[in-house]
Amino acid sequence: MENLPQDEIIASLSLKSINKPQKKAGIQSQTNSNTSFKVPSFGKKLLLELACNEFNQTQLEALQRQGHWQRAEEFEPSHGATIYSHPLFLRRIVLNFLYHEIVNANSNLQDRLAKATTLEARALKKEIEQACLSIYPWLQSLDFYHSPESAS
Repeated sequence: MENLPQDEIIASLSLKSINKPQKKAGIQSQTNSNTSFKVPSFGKKLLLELACNEFNQTQLEALQRQGHWQRAEEFEPSHGATIYSHPLFLRRIVLNFLYHEIVNANSNLQDRLAKATTLEARALKKEIEQACLSIYPWLQSLDFYHSPESAS
């Protein structure tokens, strides 16, 4: 297996199950016989900011695509998702951000999703989300309202 930076997490998945994480040399890994993927490791505040920025950018692009140029020109990211948004909303956009980061970085997952039925694709997304939740357990609680100082 290739040498990986410590800031990346290795996870493997199948449509059946994910085994419990095992710590090896500072890297959490989950092993199974199917597709292998990396769950990127970010600090809490950075991950929240990246997910919010990606969500806001997607919203802006959707307004532009739909021809709402005036609304797009008036769109202020501070009125969109922020690290102070509701935890359920933040959980959803963080998991979605991580899912897309993982899939975009892995051609095997892209191939698998291209051939998958809707149910298989949903199951695969659920597996990826479960791996992300095991790496970022703070996403499972609703008490991660925070100030910028505690969001690191």
